[in-house]
Amino acid sequence: MMDVTPNPIDFGAVAAGFSSMFDTGNVVVLFFIVAMFLFYVLVMVWSRRADKRDTEQVPLSFCIDKQNSRTRIY
Repeated sequence: MMDVTPNPIDFGAVAAGFSSMFDTGNVVVLFFIVAMFLFYVLVMVWSRRADKRDTEQVPLSFCIDKQNSRTRIY
């Protein structure tokens, strides 16, 4: 089996890239990624609240088996 070592991260270059972001025009890409992440989080919060509201409106229903010898749970 081959062990592949990851490339090291040069945090100095990362900090320099963020400091020159406004000069190169890459700020639009960063804002777009942040906006998509925030949109994703908002959709997850909205869907979780909708799921909770749905479970309150329609309670969980159990299927009753007519034969007691069966071992399946529905």
